Amino acid sequence: MMNLMRKFLYLIVIIGLATQVTSCSKRGKKSGNIAPGAEMTFNNGAPISSYGLEVDEQGYLRDASGALILDANGNPVLSSDVTVDDQGRLIGPNGEILTDSLGNQLVPNNDLTPMGMRPEDMNIIASQFQAIYFGYDSNQVGASERNKAEEIANFLNTNPETGVIIEGHCDERGSREYNVALGERRALSVRNYLIGLGVDPGRIQTNSYGEEKPAAMGHDEGSWQANRRVEFVLFN
Repeated sequence: MMNLMRKFLYLIVIIGLATQVTSCSKRGKKSGNIAPGAEMTFNNGAPISSYGLEVDEQGYLRDASGALILDANGNPVLSSDVTVDDQGRLIGPNGEILTDSLGNQLVPNNDLTPMGMRPEDMNIIASQFQAIYFGYDSNQVGASERNKAEEIANFLNTNPETGVIIEGHCDERGSREYNVALGERRALSVRNYLIGLGVDPGRIQTNSYGEEKPAAMGHDEGSWQANRRVEFVLFN
């Protein structure tokens, strides 16, 4: 009788231990990290890899260059916080359209489709392009500024339905008429540079504001330098 009781108690202990191990295993699977390159899908069932993206060990999205995908506030985006809109674009946790490190919208197979973008979306993309600055009374695109133009050319060449308005600006020195003409020459110089990089001339417009829209309000060399520039506006 005693042997039977011992066997019964032993069996209860074994069952209890097995239950604990199974429970821990399930909890571990639920909270474990996502393996890099794991085949996962977004909410519409599209594989993450079809967007040219990977998920790192912390669950953050990275593009083909390894750069983190960032939200509108500059924070890394978790794959679980991303949704897909009816155009196949990835939407971040704040409702923004997500882009890669080059400013390209994230859609399947990197098939960038700017057609139908809202004006505010285009403004967000354009704001990522840096202004190109010029020397005093000059319209030459300096060597240190050419990489900025190349980034814009890469975007435009990848998005053939998108055009750009190049806006020329000047500092306050000189007459209004002279500065309007100088701003136009600066915009045309950048236009010619983009054309040389393969951008269709028909998709590039220019405009000059002369000294009317300063980026800095001071009356010193630092302010003048900040105002000698061209900026960019995208359009469909």
